[in-house]
Amino acid sequence: MERVFVYGTLKKGFCNHAVLGKSAVFIGDYITGKKYKMYDCGSYPALRLEGTTAIIGEVYDIIGLDRLDQLEGYPILYDRIQIETDYGMAWVYYMTQRSGQYPYNPNEPCVVIESGEWK
Repeated sequence: MERVFVYGTLKKGFCNHAVLGKSAVFIGDYITGKKYKMYDCGSYPALRLEGTTAIIGEVYDIIGLDRLDQLEGYPILYDRIQIETDYGMAWVYYMTQRSGQYPYNPNEPCVVIESGEWK
């Protein structure tokens, strides 16, 4: 079992939620500390590890990270690290500099989300 923190298309009600798998268990809502920056890139959000914004998301237990790694383009477009949450350590995906899109995708211009919540 792996614990993940999701903040975009993997959240409940969004287009990629099913990628978490049928056995995914919702653990709870979570707001990170104020140390990130989030971008709205149109059809998806992008998280950067530097910044002063708290990110609003959800924590799940899932079986394996293979499907999420594929969706997120790991390790080229997105990388992942573990962060401390109220529910223990959880993986979070963030946009890398080597993705070629950092912090801007010319096909979908990215803008900063000051609120830390992608809707």
